[in-house]
Amino acid sequence: MLSYRVGMGPSSKFVPFEWERSLTGIAWCFTSEQLGPLSTGTSIIDDVNSPLMAESLALHKGITKARKLEFPSVTFLSDCATLIRAISTPNQLKEIYGVFKDIKSLSTSFDSIVFNHISRSQNSDADFLAKQVLKAHVSPPCFSMGYPL
Repeated sequence: MLSYRVGMGPSSKFVPFEWERSLTGIAWCFTSEQLGPLSTGTSIIDDVNSPLMAESLALHKGITKARKLEFPSVTFLSDCATLIRAISTPNQLKEIYGVFKDIKSLSTSFDSIVFNHISRSQNSDADFLAKQVLKAHVSPPCFSMGYPL
């Protein structure tokens, strides 16, 4: 049986002068112990109000992608200890209640699903991708003599 690991990482930035909004770049990296790296993906989410919500939305996106890839069993890895504790306990945080309910519902479609905490250094690939997609999204275009480079 193949098992799949997903490392997730959000990176948020407050964008001044762009309607005073916050953006979050999220990334996921699917790997298999048997097959190695499988796929990665990134996304931008607008108006995320907290780091915990960003982590929750990254996890939700990772679960949705794993379902589309029809993985039977999966281990989700996050460097957010608060999120992993929230998923592992019956107490629900008001801040992420709606996303949390969706995560629980989506989780039932897997034969096996595990949520583990890892250090940020162990999650460096997803963290790097999240930072890159955010940087690319908020960086102004470069101009030389009036023409885009």
